[in-house]
Amino acid sequence: MMEPISIRCSRLPFSPANTKTCSKCGKRKPMAEFYAHRGACKKCRNAQRPAYRKPQDDEIKAYQATYYATHKQDILARRVAYREDKRTYDAAYRRTATGKESARKHGAKRRALKSGNTPAHRMLTGEQWDSILKASKGCCYWCGKRSKPTMDHVLPLSKGGQHTAENVVVSCMSCNLKKYAKIVTLF
Repeated sequence: MMEPISIRCSRLPFSPANTKTCSKCGKRKPMAEFYAHRGACKKCRNAQRPAYRKPQDDEIKAYQATYYATHKQDILARRVAYREDKRTYDAAYRRTATGKESARKHGAKRRALKSGNTPAHRMLTGEQWDSILKASKGCCYWCGKRSKPTMDHVLPLSKGGQHTAENVVVSCMSCNLKKYAKIVTLF
């Protein structure tokens, strides 16, 4: 006959399942009041941090100041080299199709936000623009020609139009430039 196995468990049957005892204050609290895999609750840990960090902050700042003073030329040279590398990389990226598309989307969104006409939840997304492009089959909304497609706002942003799927059409570059900021009836 087997003897019953006694298992020691931190959660007793009478305690709520989603609670834990803080190792610092000894109070039983909900799991939401603990950081992941920590014995002390958030309140106790946050109270402990300033007392622990304050003496070290002064030592760290002193070390950083000394390091900067002794390695100033190397640090400045690395910064200059990084800026040059970053500038070269960014310029090369902007010449790619992905970079041009990203800049175009960013510019359209920036202009829409600047005008303040479009609520954020209605803003045209990349997926919506892709579906508009697919539906148009690369044809200009105004003249019907097939050429490099551009985004055109039927009611221009400068005239109070919104940057939404309902106000955007596919246009060829020449029609987009001719239309510029005109309202459709004037175009």
